[in-house]
Formats: sequence, C-alpha cells, structure tokens
Amino acid sequence: MMKQAIYLSTYIPDVNGNYIFSEAEEVLYYPLSYFGNAKPVIAYTNVIVFIAYRKNTTDGLYQKTKWNVASNWVWDTEGTIPNTTLYSNSKHCRKWWRGIFSLAKTHWA
Repeated sequence: MMKQAIYLSTYIPDVNGNYIFSEAEEVLYYPLSYFGNAKPVIAYTNVIVFIAYRKNTTDGLYQKTKWNVASNWVWDTEGTIPNTTLYSNSKHCRKWWRGIFSLAKTHWA
C-alpha cells in the first residue's frame, strides 16, 4: 500500500529576525488514498509537541506526542484519542491536550 507522510519542520530565528530552516522529520504515515484529509493539529510547549490527526474515514482521531526528556526530544508511540469517533474534529482534542499539558507542567516544569 502506498503511504503519505506528515513532516514536522523546525525553523529558528537569526540575528535579523528571519527564520532559517533547522530540521525536518517524518512524524507519521497514512494511506495515500487519504491524502489531503489528515489535517493535523499541532500544539507545543518547551517540553512537549502534540499532534492530533485523522488517518482514515472510519476511525476516531489519533495522536502522537514528542517529549523533551533531559534535553532529548523523544517520540511516544502513536495512539488513538479516547472517546473520539469518525465524527470527531479538532475541538475534541482540547480536553486531551489539556491533560497532557498538565502532565508536562507537573513533571518537567
């Protein structure tokens, strides 16, 4: 099966305030037949990157989280966002993100 990738790119500001490309990484893959429909939502702090997205037309929403642990960024495994369905949208991510953000503040603040 052919697959499509979602990339996460990082840019850093230079001394003149211009943003310079720093790095890019493949975050996840989804079927090519779903191209244009994944529409990820990305939220981040200095200790967490949270990405929510739809992989197909039948499941609920999925998430992938990257944690800053001792100055090393580490990806967690991909998982479903509980209590989401094929009718869920980005608004359903808010409660889930708040829980993860609270956890990050508690453990890495």
